[in-house]
Amino acid sequence: MKSFYDHLLPVVVLYKQNLCQSLTLQSLQQNLEFSGMKMDVFIYDNSPDAQVSRRTFSWKSLNLYYVHDPHNSGLSKAYNAAAVKAEALQKKWLLLLDQDTTFPSDFLLTYSQAVKAYPHINLYAPILKLHDGKIFSPCVAKHKRGYPPGTLKPGQHSLWKYSPVNSGMLVNLNLFLTVGGYNEKIKVDFCDFQFLEKVRKVSPYFFLCPVTGLQHYASMEPAVDKQLQRFKIYLNDALNCEKTGYVDQIGFFYTVTRHTLGLTLKFRSFSFLRSYFHYYLTHYLQATATPEPTIQSASQKDQPVQLKRVDNDFHSVCMATFNGEKFIAAQIESILLQIGQNDELVIADDGSTDQTIAIIKTFSDPRIKLYHDQIFRDPIKNFQYALKKSSGKFIFLSDQDDVWMEGKYTQMLAQLNHYDLVVSDSIIVNDQLETLHSSFFDYFGSGKGILKNMFKSSYYGSCMAFNRKVLEAALPFPDTTEIGHDLWLGLVAELKFSVLFFKEPLLKYRRHEAVFTSQRVGKSSRSLRQMLYGRIIMVKEIIKFLVKK
Repeated sequence: MKSFYDHLLPVVVLYKQNLCQSLTLQSLQQNLEFSGMKMDVFIYDNSPDAQVSRRTFSWKSLNLYYVHDPHNSGLSKAYNAAAVKAEALQKKWLLLLDQDTTFPSDFLLTYSQAVKAYPHINLYAPILKLHDGKIFSPCVAKHKRGYPPGTLKPGQHSLWKYSPVNSGMLVNLNLFLTVGGYNEKIKVDFCDFQFLEKVRKVSPYFFLCPVTGLQHYASMEPAVDKQLQRFKIYLNDALNCEKTGYVDQIGFFYTVTRHTLGLTLKFRSFSFLRSYFHYYLTHYLQATATPEPTIQSASQKDQPVQLKRVDNDFHSVCMATFNGEKFIAAQIESILLQIGQNDELVIADDGSTDQTIAIIKTFSDPRIKLYHDQIFRDPIKNFQYALKKSSGKFIFLSDQDDVWMEGKYTQMLAQLNHYDLVVSDSIIVNDQLETLHSSFFDYFGSGKGILKNMFKSSYYGSCMAFNRKVLEAALPFPDTTEIGHDLWLGLVAELKFSVLFFKEPLLKYRRHEAVFTSQRVGKSSRSLRQMLYGRIIMVKEIIKFLVKK
């Protein structure tokens, strides 16, 4: 009659680890010597170079089946390959192990006793602790993250409440095959969570054995470069996890963002944050964005912002002003010379105390619609107010101290017939309109890209024009100073519509020469925490926008 050991196939996954130095294999060998037994063991080696030339060989009490995978396909593929081998060997149980967990010398005997005492259970697990004595597994799974359970007694527990990690998990082979095994797109992180999410729907309980193992956690490696390599695998695994809805998406986003910030602060390195934006966030936003969205009109019941009636026969220029007496006359004149007789220049003044209002009124042009009874002390809210007062089909943004170049209006309109939002290049000038740089695009590296613009915005309102559906989608603007109105419009357009960076300078963009120096470009006086906070707020608002829309 076959024993428990005959029906069991342990699988040990290696990576750049010598067979003889594997703590897990040493534990298995000690257990078999303690029991006086011999057992088959499946070795899946993800190392670049193979350690043996024969697939099957004997090593003391272990009969090893060795598979080498130079592509480092990860844990999930290894465990699935072991299940196939176990089925071929007519095994009943699969014991999942990594390379660096140590167990007491009688843990296999304890497992066999538990299986005999609780035959209705299909999954068994040990207690795993870290070097500091904290319980590492089973954990309490919340927000796609494992939390220490405090004290936990051996016995039957619900997989809906606790989640064991891979190492030491004993799984009934029929159950493993029934749920389809592991998701091979997930190499390491989250693979056990995802596997158990399938298991608990079929078999909701596991038995926690009176066995305590010691987890030598590899990701505690202090070197930043090694941590960064490991972090990139983590990000890729998070993206490849199956997500059943927005609750899952938000859960993964929360966990990954929290982990990123923790590593950034711990190692005082922006490398983790850059990898987060490059490898994770841009793909996450693309996955959560709707390819062909339906934009709600202003008349719909759940539309939070009521816009004025739209007249497609004319267009709007929206300007926000505050104490702009020095240059505003030249800007208004350059606009009125180009826009049509049916167009409008909507100006919202935010409580100017100089001659700005008086200068505006001297134009006596019916196309100017001046609103100056509101006080926001906030340029973002002031621009939002002006935009809500606009009525045209296409909308131009304008600052109070620039100058429109000849042809700006007609050339931008021509591009807006093909794109939803257009950003033109500009010439950077000083107070006297003398050229400081011939191309804003070249000087600041302007261009599209969610990640690029979250770090350094290319969306400058004075160079932008867009159609009304972009405005309807973007309103109301996020209630934060971390995202400018122009950046928000640009991000919304990239997520939902079409954007063109038009490489034709159509504006004289006025900058004070004293601060326009190469030493200041790309620099920030904000602390690391402030910058991290700003990026978190941006990500949060983008997620809210995608969920809402």
